[in-house]
Amino acid sequence: MLAFATQPLLGRPKRLSTGQSSCPRRRQTVVASLKVAVAGGGLGGLAVAGALLQKGFDVRVYEQASSYKPFGGPIQVQSNALALLQDINESLTRAISAEGTATGNRKSGIKDGLSDAWYCQFDTGAPAKKRNLPLTHVIDRPKLQEALAKFVISQSPRAIRTSSRVVGYCNHADHVDVLLENGTTESADVLVGADGIWSSVRAQMHGEDARSSASYSGYHCFTATCKYVSEDVDEISYKIYLGKKQYFVASDVGQGRVQWYAFLGRPAGSETQGEKLGFLSSKFDGWSPEVQEILNATEEGEVEARDLYDRAPFVRKGWIDERVVLLGDAAHPMMPNLGQGGCMAFEDAYTLASSLGELGSNASRDQVHQALERYQRKRFGRTAIVQGLAQMSSNLLFHYERLATGGVQAFLGWGVFWSTIGSVIVGGSMPLVLDFLYVNLVEQRTSDIPESPTKAWATVKASSRQN
Repeated sequence: MLAFATQPLLGRPKRLSTGQSSCPRRRQTVVASLKVAVAGGGLGGLAVAGALLQKGFDVRVYEQASSYKPFGGPIQVQSNALALLQDINESLTRAISAEGTATGNRKSGIKDGLSDAWYCQFDTGAPAKKRNLPLTHVIDRPKLQEALAKFVISQSPRAIRTSSRVVGYCNHADHVDVLLENGTTESADVLVGADGIWSSVRAQMHGEDARSSASYSGYHCFTATCKYVSEDVDEISYKIYLGKKQYFVASDVGQGRVQWYAFLGRPAGSETQGEKLGFLSSKFDGWSPEVQEILNATEEGEVEARDLYDRAPFVRKGWIDERVVLLGDAAHPMMPNLGQGGCMAFEDAYTLASSLGELGSNASRDQVHQALERYQRKRFGRTAIVQGLAQMSSNLLFHYERLATGGVQAFLGWGVFWSTIGSVIVGGSMPLVLDFLYVNLVEQRTSDIPESPTKAWATVKASSRQN
């Protein structure tokens, strides 16, 4: 069980009384190291906190949850992100290697949902090895979050403060006030908004409501993890089954389990009548036998559902407001199709820590702002492209219908056009996309992450079927 600080730790707490300005003016004396407040203790927030602590910063993480409880299924840590976590501290990658499963040592592919025919296959291991990057792994999100939290606490036992939601901030010449939901104020040199797609920090920075400007993707997503091992698990780790305005994703996540996602084109806020699994079985009736087998292997209580939202890149508004900066989903939420949402947050964390690491302990307001601008310049273009690629991928999958329709209609209309374009883009351009994604941002690599021990797949499959 992890222990977390429950009292204010950054600056001197000050409760705001009725009628008092929310931005009290006070001087901050020069300190031995710069103080950084992080709004949000998710994966990106913990990663940037750990990286900054490594560089000698005084860091406090403000997490709104009362404690870190197991939440969320497995998550991909792709090669580009895994290399950065290794460079921050090898204990992180050792934990991922020990607790997770390598998927980059096998191919991924796309199939037609009805015919079960392969649309295309692609290799994620080759571009990683070409850049001297570790292979992509999947790990249960709670285990990854625990590893990151332990890394932060090992450097600063009271760095994480739970039950502390950041609701706003006030910039001053020599510091930024961090405003908490309970009415107290903390002081820091820099505030990092890592508080997710509905970020309060971003909302204030851009002068809008936290839930405004997000666009509904058109997709409602069902997801769960179940006990299941496919016949080709030793060759294929990740599959997408395509259909008309819906698709199904299945990924091996180790320990005889599969994580699956069902994406359906539905209006926002659509309700599912009755059991979710019964509804999904009917929606995917007649599809690949594997899809139905996976649904049948799933417990009803394990299924989660949500609408998917994203935002266009903040071209005009940016990520910076004097001493305040955005990171992760607060800056660039994206569709999950490329599995790069969390990976981009890790890249942000690494780059921001590197930029701030160039500052001295008595850095001026201009120097702090310049460091944040360096971070934004390095990250904005890349994340905008990844956002666009994820959205384009979603659109192409949404318009797929050629093989699913069949007959004469399979060769007529816009469905054929989009399916053909999609086949060319995905099949022919996926190596180029992976080359772009799998960039080695580490200036000096000192060692290679040990690959997860290869499972005895025949044994795993036999065990899974027995269970």
